[in-house]
Amino acid sequence: MGVDPVTEKPVPVYPIHKTWIKEYLVSLPLVFVCLFLAFKVMMFYFAVEAATVQYCKQNPSFMNGALVHLPGVGYALVVIAISHFYRIFADKLNNWENHRTQSSHEGHLIIKLVMFEFVNNFMSIFYVAFYIQDMSMLKWQIGTLLVVNQIVDNIQEVFLPLWASRKSNEEISLVKKQDLTEDSLKIIRESKLPVYENTYFDYLELYIQFGHVFLFASVFPFAPILALINNLVEIRSDSFKLCYAFQRPHQRSADGINGGWM
Repeated sequence: MGVDPVTEKPVPVYPIHKTWIKEYLVSLPLVFVCLFLAFKVMMFYFAVEAATVQYCKQNPSFMNGALVHLPGVGYALVVIAISHFYRIFADKLNNWENHRTQSSHEGHLIIKLVMFEFVNNFMSIFYVAFYIQDMSMLKWQIGTLLVVNQIVDNIQEVFLPLWASRKSNEEISLVKKQDLTEDSLKIIRESKLPVYENTYFDYLELYIQFGHVFLFASVFPFAPILALINNLVEIRSDSFKLCYAFQRPHQRSADGINGGWM
């Protein structure tokens, strides 16, 4: 038991040393295991790409000229898939650690996300830049990761919410036969939509994009232009997502960007 600093009444308190044990003896090693697995996936990709390039050189044709770029696109999709599953894992791991305050919970989750996403998204670029040292391959790697990431993010934020919204409207159309007002139907429609939990992944998307622009614009000058186009689309897609694809978010006061983003 502990004492609440505001009410000065006894309250149950989870021992802080147990949280530290979970953080440093369980969570941290597991995060490094995930990083190692992401590294092994990257090395497998480079092996596949080297074999593909060798095959295309030995068998030159128009189709093989396009085939040589397929491993890069596939790896970009795999990076996105790995990030998706890691985010679910990191969220469950962070909840299991049982942090005392919401700010501590958010801060530790952001650290887990940022550390893994930086390595997962950028290690192949650094590998090409400093180990393989192939400038044309580096440009292709940066462009592929950036463009594929932007396309997939916009599909997730526009087309998937649009599909969910239409599905919700179909369910509402079955209820319209009842004697309900438009306001009641609007409430029912919104209750069928998923809950907008937080802004973690929106900020994370911008973090990855900023990394591509800030770190590699000198190598891939089109990165800022692609980022600008993506952000113009993102303004409308995010507004659509918040207005039509999710339940209305609860108001929450904040001094600035929450967590450890700044």
